[in-house]
Amino acid sequence: MKKVYYCIVAIIILSACSDGGKANDVQEEENPLFKGNPPVYISEIYLANADLKDEFGNNPAWVEFFNPADTLFNLKGFTLSDNISSTTGSTLNGAVFWTFGDVEILPHSYTIVFFSGRNKPNLTPATDSSDLIKNAVGAWSWADGEGDPKGNSTAKFNFSKTTGLNGTLNSADNFGILNYSSAVIMLKLSGWDNSNILNISNANQILLRGNLAKNSKLEIRLAQNGVEEWKAWATNIKGSGIENDLYVIDLPSNTLPNSFPNLADIYGLRFANPQNVFGEIKFSFNSIVAQKSAVS
Repeated sequence: MKKVYYCIVAIIILSACSDGGKANDVQEEENPLFKGNPPVYISEIYLANADLKDEFGNNPAWVEFFNPADTLFNLKGFTLSDNISSTTGSTLNGAVFWTFGDVEILPHSYTIVFFSGRNKPNLTPATDSSDLIKNAVGAWSWADGEGDPKGNSTAKFNFSKTTGLNGTLNSADNFGILNYSSAVIMLKLSGWDNSNILNISNANQILLRGNLAKNSKLEIRLAQNGVEEWKAWATNIKGSGIENDLYVIDLPSNTLPNSFPNLADIYGLRFANPQNVFGEIKFSFNSIVAQKSAVS
């Protein structure tokens, strides 16, 4: 993975799509790769994409933009190119140009643009996307160290809609004390009561942006009604150790009412150590989004 951070500056210059949908190498220069003063910047470039799928089910390279401002920003009229010296036309002296249509980036939010070669300049309206941090009402934690009899596990967290969710899970081997180990943090997505659900059935992925120590494994379950939380649909993500990295969870394509998981009936995200994995795990996520579409 390659991260490139620049002060954004009016014409956006980085790698662009070729006819075959492959991105050319990023051209790094000492000078800023932007002109002007829009309040967004490139937060990441990923040329060797093996995880994140576009809405067509493919894995093209992508670039990510971040809007740190308190106001919405629209990229309409800005141009993506692989040649900083040219600013007009679709191609010129071998340079490739691609101009944004209507692409709004919400305050303090990320937008991913795929190098798919499909020439889809407008961002699909976010009716099929859910910001799980902004929708959440809060979080709670529980560990067997709070039970009776007490184990040795602990769970601590902090949550805000501005900074996101961070937590420390310490799952202990309670041999001789308890026949189980439990340290859990639950992000409540719509309300404190489990009847307050969030429908994410239009999404095919959950994207988590943040920090997880290299090689650490974190279990994430989709808590739904009618299923005990510790038996809910689960997946594990493995930490890269890269600051503010992107973690991708591919969701099942089941859409039937009785499917498992039932993505139309999700009330929380449950974070825990994987089963029979003991020790401390620290994580922090400033963005958690369930989504399907992106710009291509």
